[in-house]
Amino acid sequence: MVSSISSTPPRPPLSASPSGQQTEAALRRQIAAKEAEIQATTNKAQAARLAEEVAALKTRLEILQQKKETARTGGGPAQR
Repeated sequence: MVSSISSTPPRPPLSASPSGQQTEAALRRQIAAKEAEIQATTNKAQAARLAEEVAALKTRLEILQQKKETARTGGGPAQR
């Protein structure tokens, strides 16, 4: 029997650097791993769950990128 890929890859430690490069790279790796799992699975329920996790990770990545852009351009925190 073929074993499946773990749905929880080990998470590297988050960087404390202001640029967040380590964190951004970690999020990208997690997204890629989960997308590969989606392609490898034949279980539709598992694929749907993984797709939700990918969407959440992409949202976190987008927020991180927005924060980095704001910090780089010298703008304050985006508040409404």
